[in-house]
Amino acid sequence: MMEPAIVKASKIGLTFILIVLGIFFIAFFVQYETTGTNFFETLGVVFREKCQASLSVSTTGECIVKAKILVSNCLGKAYQISRDSCSGDSKCYGTINYDSFQASCAWKDSGNKNYVLCVDNRQKDSASLTC
Repeated sequence: MMEPAIVKASKIGLTFILIVLGIFFIAFFVQYETTGTNFFETLGVVFREKCQASLSVSTTGECIVKAKILVSNCLGKAYQISRDSCSGDSKCYGTINYDSFQASCAWKDSGNKNYVLCVDNRQKDSASLTC
């Protein structure tokens, strides 16, 4: 008995998909074993968010916190330094005016604090400080 053409085409298509998935998984494991990275880390080069930012904090003897941010590829976005989360108590904020941007600010604070740097309400970096 002859199989209908649609069933035969479905079997061929399914076989093709299974072969491609098999090749993908074999390549995934070979890459992991040889380089120590996985496919998704490598894809990060292509799909990685281009906006990068870093935060550093220091303090003086009088518990004045000095923060410095370095930002790249975030032109036109808003930044803020807050306590604990992007929705926390904002200590410093502004707009990023250049592709390669840096800013500094200072405020008085005491105790053990965690500060986060947020760009458009997405946390990019954090730093802790005790004064």
